[in-house]
Amino acid sequence: MNTAQRIHDEVKRMPEALVDRVLDFVLFLEHRHGLDGDREQANGTPDAMNKLLANPLPLKEGVKLPVKREELYDRICLR
Repeated sequence: MNTAQRIHDEVKRMPEALVDRVLDFVLFLEHRHGLDGDREQANGTPDAMNKLLANPLPLKEGVKLPVKREELYDRICLR
């Protein structure tokens, strides 16, 4: 029995909630090792996180990064 067949047999006995976690882990490994290409997620939607990271939202004018913790709490609305 090869490894893929053994994994298949083990997963068949698992409850659906755990099978979803196994799938997430497999997709994570594919992504980490560059094997995912342009594949869509199992639910049929594109990987939104990759799209966001590839094209981040622009910052508002005057916003600078990194933000210091003290600056987060020093807002007019909180005074």
